[in-house]
Amino acid sequence: MEAVMLCALRAQIELGDYTSGVGDYRQVMSHCLPPRLLVNLQKEHVSMHHQSLLGLNVEEAKQSFLNLIQCWPLHKATLFDVTQSFTSNWPKSLWMAVDQRGVHL
Repeated sequence: MEAVMLCALRAQIELGDYTSGVGDYRQVMSHCLPPRLLVNLQKEHVSMHHQSLLGLNVEEAKQSFLNLIQCWPLHKATLFDVTQSFTSNWPKSLWMAVDQRGVHL
């Protein structure tokens, strides 16, 4: 749900107020999420949430976007795509995050 709202806020920033049939939501979604997360996200859901942001100006949308990501535990971390071969209990492809508190998988 957060991914949908994040993309809808990005759509409000890039496209302005929702207009039926206008805007490439796949492109907007690719600007704020990695490809492996886009597979699970439907542009229709993003479009629906974008409609709910009608009247939100660009500055308010940017502030809401930043507020949303600041609540994430790794929002200030640098992320790296890695492939692990240590255990079969974890997925093969992971993100390794490095921040002031350490390294996280």
